Amino acid sequence: KYVYYFMNSLFWCFLEPPVGCEGGSAAPEGFPDLVPYRINVMDGATPVEGVNVQLVPQEKMEWTAGGATDAAGKLAISTIQFGHAESGVPVGTYKVVLSKMEEAPSAKGLSMEEYREKSKGFKSKQFCPKSLTDASTTPLTAEVSKGGELTIDLTRYK
Repeated sequence: KYVYYFMNSLFWCFLEPPVGCEGGSAAPEGFPDLVPYRINVMDGATPVEGVNVQLVPQEKMEWTAGGATDAAGKLAISTIQFGHAESGVPVGTYKVVLSKMEEAPSAKGLSMEEYREKSKGFKSKQFCPKSLTDASTTPLTAEVSKGGELTIDLTRYK
């Protein structure tokens, strides 16, 4: 379980700098052909920002695909291989894994004493339903053929 979080963290560390800088370097040999794919994450009628989404292919691959939702709960999937990232995802069937840790209370405008009192007892916890945070338990799948979109309502899994 901790290996997943470590690998997921490494994925996002490498993904963030190259995204938006596409075309700056040639795709590595064997980099897959990609099609556009979007994921929307909602909690009822409310969009959820900051959900890390990973598409886990059914076959072992040398690349990974995913991203994080924006303020509108939307994400255009990107694929990364050996530090090279591009928008889109290869055609295939994927398990969809979600993760978002709840944030600590804000310290903005508070004294250290006020912040200690406000955050007393706070323990970081997973915002997404537990079944959706692991590829072996998630019921979510994405069938990617010519692109497309998947909307996930977290209330269905709570």
